Amino acid sequence: MHLLELEIRPKLALVVDDSMLIRHTVCRFLEERGFQVEAATNGLEALEILATFEPDIIILDIRLPGQDGLSAIPAFRKLLPATPIIVMTAFGDFRRCCNGPRRV
Repeated sequence: MHLLELEIRPKLALVVDDSMLIRHTVCRFLEERGFQVEAATNGLEALEILATFEPDIIILDIRLPGQDGLSAIPAFRKLLPATPIIVMTAFGDFRRCCNGPRRV
């Protein structure tokens, strides 16, 4: 196979945030940089997407309806153990954000 025959797969991202404005902004930022993006409003919706979509990166809000983002990480890790997860928050949850990943 020649180098030119290699199929280049687009970078894939999953954005999980319940805020439509933040979700749209992050998705657009990634799309402008060549990512194919899927979006979810909560952890359960994200898990449904992950049944058919294997992202290269997950961007996850801490505060989500029903189940917080940190509680969703173990399920994401079970499906995609090597996929990087970036945790974000619009609130003053810095300690919670920094301490959370240690428990997953």
